[in-house]
Amino acid sequence: MEGSALLTGYPRSYLFTVRVWEEELGGGRAEVRMEVRHVLSGETRHLRTWTELAAYMQAKIETLDTAGPDAAG
Repeated sequence: MEGSALLTGYPRSYLFTVRVWEEELGGGRAEVRMEVRHVLSGETRHLRTWTELAAYMQAKIETLDTAGPDAAG
């Protein structure tokens, strides 16, 4: 994205990496595990449900929005 595009009203964006895998529990059972990392701050969380993932990301975005444009973590 060009630098001028940042100044012309594009919505603020947030960058997360999400890793998803199946953890074997034994007895033919497996459970989904997730790791989410907020790229700018490096903050990392390990989660087990999509609801937890969505809640973390939403809370992080709301925290950054209230902290102002220069907040990274």
